[in-house]
Amino acid sequence: GRTALMYAVVEYDLNTVEKLLQHSDFESASINHADNDGNTALMLAIKNARFQYIDSQEFKILENSQTILGLLVEVPGIDFFQANKAGETVLSLLEKFIDKVDDLL
Repeated sequence: GRTALMYAVVEYDLNTVEKLLQHSDFESASINHADNDGNTALMLAIKNARFQYIDSQEFKILENSQTILGLLVEVPGIDFFQANKAGETVLSLLEKFIDKVDDLL
């Protein structure tokens, strides 16, 4: 199942993500916890990352999305090579994300 961090990530809840990462009970090993599909919090952040917006509310979601990505990448012990059930890793998901952004440019 999903952790509180994973739920906060998919809801673009920056405040909760920050609090969870700073909490004394947070173990860096839990950053690599996978949900039922094998996705980690960072994988979910990449899959749900926003890179375009149409109004100020969506701009805030975009900002939170990108900030959350930055925070998760910096967590010690993050496993960039852990694969989900579809065989995707953080690195392969980042490549797909970059391709989407490049297509918009």
